[in-house]
Amino acid sequence: MRQKILHSSYEPLTIVTFGVLVLGVILGCVIAVGSYGDGLNAASQNIYTSLQGLNSGYNRDRTADFLNSIFRYSRVIALVWVLSFLHAGFVFQLFTLGIRGLYVGFGVSVIVMKFGAGGLLLSIFLIILQNVFFILILFFIIARCQKREGLFSEKALVLALSLLCALVISLYEVYVSPPICLFVFNRILS
Repeated sequence: MRQKILHSSYEPLTIVTFGVLVLGVILGCVIAVGSYGDGLNAASQNIYTSLQGLNSGYNRDRTADFLNSIFRYSRVIALVWVLSFLHAGFVFQLFTLGIRGLYVGFGVSVIVMKFGAGGLLLSIFLIILQNVFFILILFFIIARCQKREGLFSEKALVLALSLLCALVISLYEVYVSPPICLFVFNRILS
């Protein structure tokens, strides 16, 4: 009986959080489709130029990219974790998830509109995989740290696990994703 009460207390939290994320993705898609023209052409040209640059400069040292990536992910994780201690923090956590969803929706829409069906395959490796994993980490932090009565050591463990996952995401983004995206770009989209 106790587990059922605990489970049902997290249901509204999960539904609202997931709804904000989906709303962000939809809004990102609408913005991408609505900016069809100069804004979309500029965004898709930046993606195309980045992929061309990846083609020529793949063998360079990627340490700075890795450090930048881990800093970006760790900063958001730390922000969401710190917000879990505040009473109004849940609103800001939802805002962070909505912005992440907006980023994913816009990025995937731009790539698909630029490259067609092959762009969906490219966007899976370029945007979707690391962001789905990152969003799951944010869900984990929100669900585990939202309880006010939890021990600080439990919340610190959540932070440590989340930062470890940020390390894995950064490794994927910097060292694994570029060769896959380069292969898809050269073999399928060119």
